[in-house]
Formats: sequence, C-alpha cells, structure tokens
Amino acid sequence: MYDSIFTGAAWVQELLNGHETRFYEALGMAKPVFLQLCHELQEDSGLQNSKYLGLAEKVAIFLRICRMGDSQRETRERFQHAPGTISTYVCASSLNRNTEHEIGFFMRYST
Repeated sequence: MYDSIFTGAAWVQELLNGHETRFYEALGMAKPVFLQLCHELQEDSGLQNSKYLGLAEKVAIFLRICRMGDSQRETRERFQHAPGTISTYVCASSLNRNTEHEIGFFMRYST
C-alpha cells in the first residue's frame, strides 16, 4: 500500500536536510560520502535523473537494498514506487559494472 505522506524523493530530501546520525542510520553512510557517491556516479557512470526517479533517490534505493538489506517490498513501501519501478532500477544498477565499481569503492570508505 503506497499511502505514506512522503514520496521517496521527499524522504531522501528530509534525510539530506536532517541530522547526520539519522542519515547514516537510514542509508549506511555519511551525507558527504553519499553526495560524493551521487556526483561520481553521475560524472563517471552517466547515472542521471529519469522520468520517475531522481539521481539521489536511485542511489538511496540501491543503498537501502544492497547496504541496509531491505527487501524489495520494504523498499517499495519506503519510496512509494510500484514493484516494476524498483525491480527495473535495482536490476539495471546491478548489471552496470561501472556502477558496481563505484558503489564498491564508496562502501569501503563509508564507515
């Protein structure tokens, strides 16, 4: 059921505007690292905003599933997106070798 007051984009923005500890607990890395990750993925891998998902939201979805261990069902509820949107994005991210390299690099340095 997609009935949260926050869309995924609004939730990510709230995290970015909020406390450092809450951000880390939600996404598993510090805000500056997240912002650098978004920048690197955009510059080096060509990750961009799409029709339904912004760049920061895409990265947050990936982190919630791959770093924090959320299921796709939990992720759909948190970000208020249909199953196909989440599945398509996560599968596409997983198959992009450059994205995996960048994610791996930042995962090592995020703690």
